[in-house]
Amino acid sequence: MKKLFTLIILLASTATFAQNYFPLIRPNLVWQVMQGDGTLICHLSGGQQFYFQGDTLVSGFTYQKIYFNPIISLIGNPYCPPFAVDGNSTSNYGGSMREDTIARKVFIYDYSTNSDELLYDFNLVAGDTLNSNFAGMGSVLIVDSVSTTTLPNGGVRKIFYLNSGENYIESIGGSQGIQFPLIQGLGFWKVPICISENNIPIWGGCFGTVGINENLKESKMVYPNPFVNEISFKASNAEETEIILYNSISNEILQKSFSNSTTINTENFESGIYVYKMINKSGLSSFGKLVKL
Repeated sequence: MKKLFTLIILLASTATFAQNYFPLIRPNLVWQVMQGDGTLICHLSGGQQFYFQGDTLVSGFTYQKIYFNPIISLIGNPYCPPFAVDGNSTSNYGGSMREDTIARKVFIYDYSTNSDELLYDFNLVAGDTLNSNFAGMGSVLIVDSVSTTTLPNGGVRKIFYLNSGENYIESIGGSQGIQFPLIQGLGFWKVPICISENNIPIWGGCFGTVGINENLKESKMVYPNPFVNEISFKASNAEETEIILYNSISNEILQKSFSNSTTINTENFESGIYVYKMINKSGLSSFGKLVKL
């Protein structure tokens, strides 16, 4: 009797999960997506931070507009770490999305072709075909299997594995980002490195970044630059300040708190490019590029 009771509970909980649906389109969801290029030094050619902002009515349907900020390299060229989101540069993606939560499908309106395309179908089972010209770029996509995956916050979501080697996850998006076009080419790919909601990571590993916004401007309180054996930092208004140094591959190599000013011995630093970030007690930040001769 006890085993039967346990089985009933298990079946009931499974049925409850099957009935639940977790929408993909919701506010404060952000995707950081990097573009790969195996022919370049750091195997990357660019990146964008996607998000929804505002809506539009097309053919009787309400779509959420997609915008993005570029992810830039703080060392300039080549496109290598450390990276930052340029919050001062915003562009429209050129497409808008809508979701049918009853049918459990997500569509994208492509303004270049003026067409409404199926992007995700979260109601499919193994063996079904994802009938989408946009997501498949004209190729036939078959669901190999459907399983579940656990998010860092403990949430359980369906994951759909496709015959192309790609996958997409309920409430998260595709393995190539929010838009999920299977762009293929020699040495080229897209991969979402971080998906966050309300500034909390819910999928992937968000890279450490020295973000750019209206408060992050090039500081003139660092000297000399280029430097050889030492470099000095001066705090704004003599406030308590934290200095963080990153090397050219985005690893943190030094963290130090100081007031007024400080000098760091750099004799053991390798020649090359570094990035610093200073954060004062008021929460304002400044960043910049340093060169060791």
